[in-house]
Amino acid sequence: MADNLAGKILLAHHDTTYVMRLVGDIRVNLCTSIDSTILSIFKGVTFDTLIVDLSETEGIDSTTLGFLARIALYLKNERGIESLIYSPHPSITHLLESMSFGTLFHIHTERPVLAMAQGAVEVSGVLPDEDIVRSKVIEAHRVLMSLSEQNKHRFCELVDNLEQGL
Repeated sequence: MADNLAGKILLAHHDTTYVMRLVGDIRVNLCTSIDSTILSIFKGVTFDTLIVDLSETEGIDSTTLGFLARIALYLKNERGIESLIYSPHPSITHLLESMSFGTLFHIHTERPVLAMAQGAVEVSGVLPDEDIVRSKVIEAHRVLMSLSEQNKHRFCELVDNLEQGL
C-alpha cells in the first residue's frame, strides 16, 4: 500500500467509455498540474460515459474532488455525457455523498462491468507555480461550493482566505 501513496491518475478509452482510475493518495499537487490536460483530452475524443474508479484510491482531498466535479459538469453540460464513480471504500463513498456528488455522478459501490481498459496511460504534468496552484485550488472549491449550500458554507472561508492571498 505504501507504493500507492505517491498517487497517479490513469486514463483508458474503451469503445464508448472513458475510465479514469485514481491510484494512491491524490492531492492538490497532482491535480492542479493535470486538470486542463484531462479536459483537453476529453474535448478531442468521442465517448458517452466516464467511469471514475476509486478502487485503489488511498486518499483524496477537496481540491481533487473539485476537479472531478468540474470535469463531470463539463461533460454533462457541454457534451451530454454521463459520469459515474466506483467507490468500494465506505469512507470515500461517505465523503462523496457529503459533498453532493450524487448530483453529478452515479455513485456505485460495486465494480461496474467495465474494469480498467487495456492500454491505460498515466496522466502527468508539471507542478505549476504557487499563484497558479492557488488559483486552481480556488476554482476547484468554487465548483464544490456550487453543488450545495452545505459545501458553500464548508468552503467559503477557505476560498476567501486564498483569494486574499492572491
